[in-house]
Amino acid sequence: MKGFKVSEPKINYLGPASEAAIATLQHMGYMYNGGQQWKPPIGTKPDFDLIDTVRAERDALQLRLNEADQRIDELESQLAYAVDALNEVVKVSAIYEKPFEIATLAIGELSASAEPA
Repeated sequence: MKGFKVSEPKINYLGPASEAAIATLQHMGYMYNGGQQWKPPIGTKPDFDLIDTVRAERDALQLRLNEADQRIDELESQLAYAVDALNEVVKVSAIYEKPFEIATLAIGELSASAEPA
């Protein structure tokens, strides 16, 4: 309908109860188009609490991301420690001592010490 406008309810101030009633009707999807009664919503009721659900999901994802980042930092630290240990093994071992076999043994020992109990 051309020129149709939804107006704000013009109600004499009756106190906080009238404000609460207006807020409740608007929250439930009712519309005031003038006249004595508010128009009920058409179709399914809108989910006004959806924002809370989305925020909760976002917070849960952020927590998972933080935990994953922390685990990555721990693994990078362990890797750096292992690389340093291998470099030390290679420095002190002579070629005839088979440094790669020594390094493999060192990695096995590091892995065993890094496993959770």
